[in-house]
Amino acid sequence: MFELTPAESVVLRELCAGLSLAEIARLREVSPNTVRNQLCSLFDKTGTSRQAELVALVARLGV
Repeated sequence: MFELTPAESVVLRELCAGLSLAEIARLREVSPNTVRNQLCSLFDKTGTSRQAELVALVARLGV
């Protein structure tokens, strides 16, 4: 829908499940900076600016 990369999709799914950025980084075995960069890309692609706003958008869309 927003032309997300597979990695961005995983980050978004895990954010919606309530995981923190640090937990996502640990689970994916990547640096926290990588997850932060992917989050910034998610913000750009979805037109959001906060994690809560991003999760609420996903909930509204039922994605």
